[in-house]
Amino acid sequence: MAKKYKFIFFIFLISVCIKVIYAQNIENEIFLFSENLTWKENVFDLRSFDIPHVGFFYCFDNSNNILLRLSTPTAFPVLFITPINVTYANSYFGINCLLLDFTFKIDISYELDPFRLDFSINKHILLRFLPLSLWGGFPISSNGMGIYLLFEIAPINIFTNKNDNYKQSHFGIGINTGLKYIFSRYIEIEIKYENYFSYNNFTIRNQYIGITFYYRLLGPDNYWIN
Repeated sequence: MAKKYKFIFFIFLISVCIKVIYAQNIENEIFLFSENLTWKENVFDLRSFDIPHVGFFYCFDNSNNILLRLSTPTAFPVLFITPINVTYANSYFGINCLLLDFTFKIDISYELDPFRLDFSINKHILLRFLPLSLWGGFPISSNGMGIYLLFEIAPINIFTNKNDNYKQSHFGIGINTGLKYIFSRYIEIEIKYENYFSYNNFTIRNQYIGITFYYRLLGPDNYWIN
């Protein structure tokens, strides 16, 4: 079953990649480095509210875990005045810092009542504070589109692990790589391979592969509550 779920998930990621590559019809653009492909203006986004970023991840721990990732929509109650997201990007590189996101699995059960679904959060969780991502690459359109190599470090994480049957929380660091595709100033996706290690025992780790969808509510601007 684990191989079946892994195969289905890889097919899903490949199909997304193919759709992304052919999603934009770039007309009359011959040279990738052409000046008319650079963005008309840079992106600077500082906000303390947004709709949650949504991601779907597969964990390589032989437990068929497809997990959901959600970012915090507001700074409260984490840190009320601190921005939840800071982004700067130009045509060739960018940087982003996120306050918090939560990765978890939802278990669905019919056991208590065959006519009612019961939902519960699985013990497999990943809580990330202040993940910082850097990316670089080349634009493919002047209206804010491009494909970029992505590097992300998540210095503060709390996660559970199969070694202790997900009963103990571990503090660790995440080092992640992948691709970022920017559709416009509003919409982005990231496809990432992620590694999380315990601070005091590197043999305790979780590995994920997945895709995250980003949408900037009202577009990039200064939405920080001063």
